[in-house]
Amino acid sequence: MGSGIAELALASGHPVVLCDCRDTALGSARRAVFHGLTHRDGRNPVSDGGAGAAIRRLTPTVRLGDLAVCDLVVEAVVEDIGTKMQVLRDLERHCHAGTVLATNTSSLPVGRLSECLEYPGRFAGLHFFNPVSTMKLVEVVRAPATREATVQALYERVLGWGKRPVHVADSPGFIVNRVARPFYCEPQRLLDEGVADIRQIDAIFRHCGGFRMGPFELMDLIGNEVNLAVTRSLYEAFGKAPKFRPGALQASMVEAGNLGRKSGKGWYEYADGRKGVPAGCRSGYRPDHIEVPDDMDMARELAALARDAGIRVVRVPEGGAIRMDGFALALTDGRSARCRSIDSGEKFVLFDMAVDYTGGSHVAIAVDPSTDESLLCQAAGFFNALGKTVIAIGDTPGMCLMATVCMMVNEAADCIEQGVTNQDCVDLAMRLGANHPLGPMAWAERVGVDSIRTVLSNMQREGDPDRYRCSTLIEAWADCSGGDFPRLA
Repeated sequence: MGSGIAELALASGHPVVLCDCRDTALGSARRAVFHGLTHRDGRNPVSDGGAGAAIRRLTPTVRLGDLAVCDLVVEAVVEDIGTKMQVLRDLERHCHAGTVLATNTSSLPVGRLSECLEYPGRFAGLHFFNPVSTMKLVEVVRAPATREATVQALYERVLGWGKRPVHVADSPGFIVNRVARPFYCEPQRLLDEGVADIRQIDAIFRHCGGFRMGPFELMDLIGNEVNLAVTRSLYEAFGKAPKFRPGALQASMVEAGNLGRKSGKGWYEYADGRKGVPAGCRSGYRPDHIEVPDDMDMARELAALARDAGIRVVRVPEGGAIRMDGFALALTDGRSARCRSIDSGEKFVLFDMAVDYTGGSHVAIAVDPSTDESLLCQAAGFFNALGKTVIAIGDTPGMCLMATVCMMVNEAADCIEQGVTNQDCVDLAMRLGANHPLGPMAWAERVGVDSIRTVLSNMQREGDPDRYRCSTLIEAWADCSGGDFPRLA
């Protein structure tokens, strides 16, 4: 991270002092910086004379005193609060009175770090994302004692470097690491419970949700030890909240040294560079006709696809589910298929949410395990007839994508209510910092806050009441908006 930040500043035309206590580390960092400068693409050009001129503006040193000339010093040492506080104390003694100090911590409390400083007003968090050269987002974190001038100076500096800064109040995990936790924790819960395997879950996120990578693929890329450390940090910071509970399987993998791509093995094995894809569920069943109610939100898309496939569509006033040959097919509302069957007295097959039912290639389904297995074949055959690859998972409240998206929206709402960020910043942060296809507020608009409240309420009923407790802000939005998502001014 340190060499990446140095490269960014050099590419923007600044002289940079790069400090490390080890000569060997400095040598490696200088080579990394030069390689980065000479391999930047057209979107990230080097200003003022190219890579050669830029690297000549770099001064490597092992002496903190050489940083005295700097107007901005970004600390990027190991993610340990004691080490960081010692370095920051030493920096304050060596730097001049106008120097702005920043920490690149990803999970440690900036306010706690500032307690070691005599002048905490000139200190803030500046959280870059890896790799620095290509990731656009930077979280500018304001601790309680941080002066407005410090925050503004950092914000403008980040803009000048071609990045997208977002304002964040000091809070565990800031925006991205906190709001992204359900993206990792919910899939691990599904795996632990035997609902689906890692290939199925990753395929659902990629092909149904539009994510660039599934959660297990991304954990392997980040490094399981890094991902686990952030989860543990949030779990402790929020008083062991069940929604942040670390996965036992991931912990055992880290203990065994299976860190992901860097070690050749994590959730996947990378010896041959191939992870494989889950087999789809296929069936020759094809309904002659289906009944589609006017009150089913996803009915328009599925009804149109059915007509295109030559299936006769009969419109009915209401019912909340598509019906065919003795069973109901419905989008998950947070209840399991078994619970929904018991509540209604009819046989239910559920399908998971998708970002685009028309253009998407896959759909995930679940059936009540107490019903006849032919229901699975019938539901799979219907979606096969629409041109979809079907992923059959175990029956669980909220299924996979719906449960995870609702939890991310819920966490984002908590962040907004607690003053950590605002609606626009949380969406920008999750798109640019986590590469999500939609920010949580955009997901909320798509799903509807009333539906999100219903999903979480039903998941509470069948699952962990504390884990799936609905944000009071979601409750308020649902009460005042009639189900539509309220964009705040």
